[in-house]
Amino acid sequence: MKYNINQLVKDYDTESDIHSQVGNVAESNIIDGSDLIFRWPPVSSEIDPGSITHPNTDVLVERGKKVCSAFFGESFTFGDSIASIIKSVGEKRFRYDNFSYRMNNNLGGHFSRIMDTDYLLKAVPGQSNVGILMGLESSIEYLSETYDKVYIIVQLTETGRDWGHENTDSEELIELRGNSFYDYFVNYENWFSDKLNKLQEQYPNCEFIVWRNFTRWLGGDFGNIKTVDKVMIEYFYELTLKHGSDKIVNLLKNKYGDTLPVSVGGNPHWEELPKNGLGGFFHKDTESIQCILDECDKWEIAMDWMKDSNNIFEGRGGYHPSPIGHRVFAEYIMESLNLKKKHEIK
Repeated sequence: MKYNINQLVKDYDTESDIHSQVGNVAESNIIDGSDLIFRWPPVSSEIDPGSITHPNTDVLVERGKKVCSAFFGESFTFGDSIASIIKSVGEKRFRYDNFSYRMNNNLGGHFSRIMDTDYLLKAVPGQSNVGILMGLESSIEYLSETYDKVYIIVQLTETGRDWGHENTDSEELIELRGNSFYDYFVNYENWFSDKLNKLQEQYPNCEFIVWRNFTRWLGGDFGNIKTVDKVMIEYFYELTLKHGSDKIVNLLKNKYGDTLPVSVGGNPHWEELPKNGLGGFFHKDTESIQCILDECDKWEIAMDWMKDSNNIFEGRGGYHPSPIGHRVFAEYIMESLNLKKKHEIK
């Protein structure tokens, strides 16, 4: 990595404005001289239907390239909290978006600039995995026909968002239940990867890459689909331990451990399951309840770490990466999968 890694590991003794935004880390503006294709209207968050209207969730940046990098995901892919704020107008809430800044400094913006490609962003904050998959399925034919090569970068978020998804066949997901609690998540990964592998076979000029932001891999078989080994928050934690001062390292290890616990899912989704017989997704037994409690503990620890990390994450009491965080993980994706860069980072 050619930038100053010390930007990532701010000393916890240093006073700083937690509301400040990390500066622009993009060397050039991918929007300049590009044709922009917007799909309208904006989409509301599925996690809290109708509460927030998010603009510019589906945008193609045409830069005249023969290769396109297409990013599908939720708020971590969208670039939530990068120079955007949410305001209330009456009973409705709207996101006010610094579009150019966000598109240049989110994960896909950095990736597309370094790889020198066109850029499709299709990401809705609060999106479920099924919603992400639907966005991919609606776009891939156009992408495959338009470009010589397409990088399809798919984010996997927490599985629990699918349990209440209106477009999900709950019976299909319930059928993934196995003999033990964690069988469900392995089967879910296999179910999701099977759909991606079929798309890759159908569109051979598309190269699929899957990554996770804050939930861990469960050992599913992704076949020919490339996966990014480390979860985003896990990678950031390792970087901070590696490059932080002795004081930071000791503080973090005492508080979180040598490695950051990463859960299979978030607490909001677990809290409702025991009340309705575990929703049919898991066996209603003591083992499953204990596993849920263990996963909730891991989730709380990871959330505390994310809120603590003002330099990598937004630093506003939230959980989303800063522009530097997006830049770092874009490089990690390319380096871990040996993707050839068009432009070396200065």
